[in-house]
Amino acid sequence: PLLLYLFLLFLLAGVCVTLSLTVFFKIERFEVKGGARYSDAEIIGALPVRKGDNLFLADAEKAEKAVLAALPYIGKATVSRKLPSTLVVEAKEAVPAYVFAQDGAEYLTDKAFRVLEIGQALGAGCIKVKGAGAEAAAAGRTLAFADKALRARLVLLTGECEKQSLKNISEIDLTDKTTLKLLYDRRIVMVIGTTAQLGRKISCGKRIVTRELPDGVTGTLDLSRVTAEQVNAPFREHKPAGS
Repeated sequence: PLLLYLFLLFLLAGVCVTLSLTVFFKIERFEVKGGARYSDAEIIGALPVRKGDNLFLADAEKAEKAVLAALPYIGKATVSRKLPSTLVVEAKEAVPAYVFAQDGAEYLTDKAFRVLEIGQALGAGCIKVKGAGAEAAAAGRTLAFADKALRARLVLLTGECEKQSLKNISEIDLTDKTTLKLLYDRRIVMVIGTTAQLGRKISCGKRIVTRELPDGVTGTLDLSRVTAEQVNAPFREHKPAGS
């Protein structure tokens, strides 16, 4: 009797599983949350599943990757199930951060260097990055760097600026690996030099450009020699010709 009971129990469980994967829990509707740049129809159209597919057999990870690949301005996609018949897509819009110039085109990326758009005159308000040695990439793909060490310096530099809340960075110049530069507010060149003592350099530079220099002044601030002992940096004003 016990063996028969267990057999019937497993049989019933098997029937329930089979029905849930074949007859029941078909996808009847999609629910989209977020993704303001794209319409619900565009986001649903990027999914590799359709109405009538089984809700439990839908591969959520595959669906998320498909949305990111097809719609570059979606920074994060989360796919979940809502019983009995709804597939939910939550889309978070990507935030443009950098513009890289390469082979006559501009690549607009987010902070993780994922390409959002390719064109000309992109990313108003974003940081323009020069001399990064970035390689061409399709929209939706992550930008590759010929020099991984240069990428690491860029991540370190931008991370320190963010950590210390140094805003209004217009441009980062990595052309000379030993003389990294920032352009602050489109008017002050901040010469960083190497990444040694980077935290102190950014802290010193922020103090000088936000508190000590007159508003509107243009020039070059040399932070390359800032150390624990040397906490000031020379500033050379760029005066208009003939003044």
